[in-house]
Amino acid sequence: ALLTLVCAGLGFIAYDRAMRASLGQVQENIQLMSQDGSRLVRSRLDYHLVVMEGIANRHVIRSMDWDLQKPALEGETARMKYLGMGIVSPDGQAQYPDGSTAALGDREYFKQAMSGKSVLSNVIISRVTNSPVIIIATPIKGENGAVKAVLLARLDATLLSEITDNIKYG
Repeated sequence: ALLTLVCAGLGFIAYDRAMRASLGQVQENIQLMSQDGSRLVRSRLDYHLVVMEGIANRHVIRSMDWDLQKPALEGETARMKYLGMGIVSPDGQAQYPDGSTAALGDREYFKQAMSGKSVLSNVIISRVTNSPVIIIATPIKGENGAVKAVLLARLDATLLSEITDNIKYG
């Protein structure tokens, strides 16, 4: 009976320590996985920012001639699989190749892009599609470097879920 009691006590101690060590390792790994996941999401979104900056620097876009911009935006929208792209004038009026318009002058991403910075919005409800989207906005600069307008693209907000769904643990 004494031998059984000692063995049971040692077994319980070993089980408790192994469980604590395992739990500590899992918690540490989950934190590392979340950091890696956030870096992955950021890198995918940064890719879209760089692409938008490249599009905004194209001569066709910088020309501010809608007849030239429209087919270029349609082509880039299809190529990048965006929900839509548009040009926002300094007064905040957005124009899209499909003929729709929207007043976006009050949106924070527009204000930041007009100040010369490329930005990503939080997930918002689009005024054009009435669905959750992420907006990428980048300034269109003239030859002198002054911001003439803003180029924007709508990404489906499910993009975030698609990225994070591929992150697995265990």
